Amino acid sequence: MSVLALIPHYQTHQWLDQCIESILKQTVSPTNILVVDDCSDTLPIHSMSKYPQVTFMRTATNGGPFRIHQAVFENTCHQRIMLQDSDDWSDHNRLKALNTAMESNDLDMVGCQLEYYYEYESGEKRPILPSNPREQMLEKTFSMGCLLSTTLLDRAFFHRVGGLSTGFRFGADSEFVRRAVLGGRVINLPDILYHRRIHRQSLTHSEKTGFGSEQRKKVQKTIREAAVKLVNAVKADPDLEMKAIFTGEKAELHHLSGPVIQGL
Repeated sequence: MSVLALIPHYQTHQWLDQCIESILKQTVSPTNILVVDDCSDTLPIHSMSKYPQVTFMRTATNGGPFRIHQAVFENTCHQRIMLQDSDDWSDHNRLKALNTAMESNDLDMVGCQLEYYYEYESGEKRPILPSNPREQMLEKTFSMGCLLSTTLLDRAFFHRVGGLSTGFRFGADSEFVRRAVLGGRVINLPDILYHRRIHRQSLTHSEKTGFGSEQRKKVQKTIREAAVKLVNAVKADPDLEMKAIFTGEKAELHHLSGPVIQGL
């Protein structure tokens, strides 16, 4: 079973090495590791030189992480993809635990618990993700089923539930997770296997796009309205066909360094 570790990256050079090291030190290694830079002001030259075994690519234009995800899922030859944000890092046993759970339970997507590390004083508390996110979501429409960046996904399943709403620069992760949880076999493991950095540069915490910002409020309104419709529709028809609610332009990826990955 081939697994790709996918790391979208933008302007977080100072944390990228820690992220990559955590994937290289996995007790079960992914088939390939891919870092895709989303047109940062400068390339992560230091990391590119330090890790020749890692594939580095770059988008033609800046479009956000979800366009990167979509482009890779559409073109890679790998059967499973483990997501990872470039400013975070993984426990050394993360891939082994996720992959074992997926194979043992015939799952489509597996997430895990996470720990938060704060670069500034934030009142945000880490969520406790439900072991059965579908059951919880049917009762509480706006509950957090999974955190997408903690997950291992089956590539065919990703397409079966409609892929990402790439028209959104943020919020597309929660919109996709809702479709995935309601349309497939998804669980969260009880173990803390993912470490998330809370900082002002991230989409969820910057002044322009963070929680409470006007931009995010507009997107959240659309996504929450879609969520209500989706949950009601699934209750009426559990076999409902899923699809993304807002598709945008596709990311164009260019190889920079490291092994060439088939399809990309």
